[in-house]
Amino acid sequence: MSTPSSESETGMASAQRNTAVVFLLAVLASLSLGYVVVLHLDEHIGDEAVHAFQINWFLEGRFEQFEHVTVVPIYHAAVAGLTSLLGLEGLDGMRFANLLLGAIALLAFLRLTRLFAQGQTQERSLLFMFMPFYFPLYFLIYTDMFALAAVLLMVERTLARSYKLAGLVALAAVFIRQPNAVWLAYSAFLILMDGGKLVVSREYCRDYVRRAWPLLLAALAFAVFTVVNGGIAAGDTAQHPVSFNPTNVYFMLLAAFVLLFPFCLSRTAAVFALLKAWPWLLVLLVGMYFVFLNTWEHPHIYNSRELGFYRHNMILHAISDNPWLKFTSYLCMAWMVVVMVTLALERRDCPATVWLLPFAALSVIALPLIEQRYYLPFLGLLFAVLPPLSGRVLATTGIYFVLASGYILYHISQMHFFL
Repeated sequence: MSTPSSESETGMASAQRNTAVVFLLAVLASLSLGYVVVLHLDEHIGDEAVHAFQINWFLEGRFEQFEHVTVVPIYHAAVAGLTSLLGLEGLDGMRFANLLLGAIALLAFLRLTRLFAQGQTQERSLLFMFMPFYFPLYFLIYTDMFALAAVLLMVERTLARSYKLAGLVALAAVFIRQPNAVWLAYSAFLILMDGGKLVVSREYCRDYVRRAWPLLLAALAFAVFTVVNGGIAAGDTAQHPVSFNPTNVYFMLLAAFVLLFPFCLSRTAAVFALLKAWPWLLVLLVGMYFVFLNTWEHPHIYNSRELGFYRHNMILHAISDNPWLKFTSYLCMAWMVVVMVTLALERRDCPATVWLLPFAALSVIALPLIEQRYYLPFLGLLFAVLPPLSGRVLATTGIYFVLASGYILYHISQMHFFL
C-alpha cells in the first residue's frame, strides 16, 4: 500500500515532468514559428552577407579567412559543418544551422539559472529565449548566440567547479569572439574570489593556480594569438582598433534598463532606500551627469546617421540631438547603476553578482563601435543572477518580451529595419 508521502512525491514528480514537457513544447513552438517568419526574408540582412560568404568558402573547400570577417571563423566552420552534415542548402539552411547552434545558449542559460533561481529555472529560461535583443538572432547568420552560449557555459562550469571543461569552453569563447576574453578574466576572477574574499598568501596563490590553470592556459593562448595577429580583430582591423569608448558603457546601461524595465521598476523602494542611506552616491551621480555630457559621442563610421536602418544608430543620434532625451536617458542609466549596486549589496556573498557590472564595462569600453549585440553576455548573465522575480514581474516581462520580439522579428523579416 502506498503511503501519503510516497503519493505526494509521485505527484510532485509527475507535475515536474508535465512542466518540463510544457517548457519543451513552448521552446520548440516558439523557435519553429520564429524560423518560419524569417523564411520570408529571402536576402541577406546586416552582416549576414559577410558571414554567409565565409561559410560558402568553407563549403567550397576554400579554407582561408575572408578579409571582412572580424573574428576567427570558428562559428563559420561550425555552420558549414552542420549544413553539410544535415544536407541543408542555401540561406535558409545556414539560418537553420545557426538556430541549432544558438539553442546551445538556451541550454547553457538553463543550467546557469539552476545555480541562482532554482524555483524559476524554466520560467526564467523562457524569458531569456524571448529577450528582444536575442530572439531575432536565433534565426539570422550572426555569431552572437553561439558566442553567448560559450560565455554562459564557461561561467556555469566555473561556478560548478568543473574547471577543466570551463577552460576548454573558454578557449572556444575567446576565439569565437575575441572580446569574450574579458569574460574569461571574469571566470578566472570568480575562482580567485571563491572563498568570498581575496587572500594574499603563497598557499592561496598555489591553490588558485591548481584550480584555475585551464582558464589561465586559455588566456595565455589568446595572448599569444593577439601578439602574433598584431591585434584583437582577425579582420577589418582598420574599423576595429582597441580604443577608449565610455559611450559603449552608457549605451549598455540604457539597453539593460529598457530590457529589464519591469524589474527595474520593482526595485524602486530599494533604489530610494540606498540613495537615502548613501547621499554621497546621489551627489556622485549628479557629478557624473556632467562627465556623461562631455563624453557621449559616437564617431565610428558604422554609427553614422546615414545608417539609420540599424535602429541603434537612430537612437544614438536622437539622444545626441535632444537635450531632454539625453537627460532622460542618463536618468535611466543612473537608475540601472543603482539597481546593480543594490543587487551587489544584497548578494555580497556572491562574487558573480558583485563583480558583474565592472567586468561588463571592461568588456565594451575598449570597442570603438557602439552596438547592442556586444552587451548580450552581460544581459544574459545579469538575467541569470537576478533574485527570484515576483509573479507580476515575470508576467509583465513575459508579455513585454513576446510582443517586442514579435514586432522586431516581423519588421526584420520585411527588411524594414535591423537592430
